[in-house]
Parts: sequence; structure tokens; C-alpha cells
Amino acid sequence: MEGAQALIRAREEFKGIVDVQVVAFAQDGIVREPGAADLVRQAMALGADVVGGIPWIEYTDAHVAQHVKEIFDIAQEYNKDVSMLVDDAGDPGLRSLELMAVETIQRGWHGRSLAHHARAMALYPKPYFQKVAALLKQARMGVVSDPHTGRYTLACTNCSKRASWSAWAGRHLGCLLSFGRNHMLEVAFLACHLLWMTTSAQMETLYDMITLKPAQAMGLREFGLKVGAPAHLVVLDVPTFWRRCAITPRRPTLSATVSW
Repeated sequence: MEGAQALIRAREEFKGIVDVQVVAFAQDGIVREPGAADLVRQAMALGADVVGGIPWIEYTDAHVAQHVKEIFDIAQEYNKDVSMLVDDAGDPGLRSLELMAVETIQRGWHGRSLAHHARAMALYPKPYFQKVAALLKQARMGVVSDPHTGRYTLACTNCSKRASWSAWAGRHLGCLLSFGRNHMLEVAFLACHLLWMTTSAQMETLYDMITLKPAQAMGLREFGLKVGAPAHLVVLDVPTFWRRCAITPRRPTLSATVSW
């Protein structure tokens, strides 16, 4: 609990300067680590913001399902959002993302759950892939992929499939698919080239995936260009975003949040 306590203290100390969300996350599982669920509950009672899980590392399918249900039980107890690492391996038999989406729908947690990594999606058969995509849309779930450290290009066919998913989901399904790392322009640069998202429309989709979509996935309420909202500004040293994707990205010239 020392880590959770330290993060909660830091969140309060830097309130108004940095927005920090503390996730109570059982890194080594729930079922395979007896007592872990109790520690998550203790962290939530201390003031953690989000309930975290990692169901795919459990030993059996039954334990995976139990892990997902336990995390949602805790989320309902404390009325908090859910964030889980799912299916982070090149194995099409991993299905914890589907379980998470179904649980989100059954619990009425629409728009309040966020999945991470989900690398197994690149290997799903098309019919199952489309079923999971439909569940994600119904659950209004966000999915944050891992292009930097995941084996994003398991094979050329997987790369094409992921490219189709990225563009198709973003435009047609309405899924909050987003990329994430500290250098967001670098992420968009990688996706543009690795996934062949090279048309103007696809690059605009990429820009949404490193700005608007992550904000929606994280549940930020006052985000965007509208009257009364904080002005989140990123100034690029190029006239259009496609120019930035065409060359090795540098960090933004200016990034600031201004309120008036």
C-alpha cells in the first residue's frame, strides 16, 4: 500500500498543477495472488481514482472471468471507472477483452471502462474480430494500443489487419481507439508508417487518436474547443498535420493549458 499512499499524497500536493489519476492495480493478478483483491479495496478506500486489472495473466479461463467480475465488483462498490490490461500476447485464444466488454455492458458501466494493449486482436479471425468490435462500440469502451513496446508487426498480414481496424473503428464504429506514450507525435509518426495510414483522411484520424480520442477514453469532461472550457493548446512548427507525419517528429513548439 505504500505506493498507493505516496501517489495519493502526491496527487493532493500537486493539485491545480498536474492532474493525477491513481489506479489501484494488482500487477500479479487477483485469483493467483490471494489477498490482492483486499489490497485493491484498501487502495480505493484511501482515495484511488480508478480500479485496475490484468485478467489475461490468470492461469485458467475461469480465473480470467473471476478476475474481471471481481474488478467490476470493486468498481461498483466505490462508483469508480475501470482500467485493465488485456490479452497482451500474440495468442488469438486470449479473450479477456471480450469478457471485459460484456461485463461493462451487463453492469451498466458504459463509457467507464478502458482496455489497454489487446495485442491478441491482431490475430483474431475476422468474424470474431467484428463481434468484439461491436461489443466495444456498445460498451462505449476505450482501447489504448501499445505501438512502442508491443509486437505491433507480428507479420505483414497482422499489420494490414491492425491498420484496417484503426481506420475502420475510428470512422465507422465510433470506438475510442487511441494511442499513448509521452511523445504523442512520435506515436502518430510510427502508426502512419507502420500501418500505412498515409492518406490525408487517415492522418486526420491519427491526430484525433492522440488528442480527442484519448481525452474521451479517459473521461475528461471539459476537453475541446468550446466556450468555457480550458484552452488546451499544442502548437506545431508545420502548416498541416500530414507534414508532421511525413518527417521524423520533434516535440511541439508549445504545449500549454490556459483558462480564462
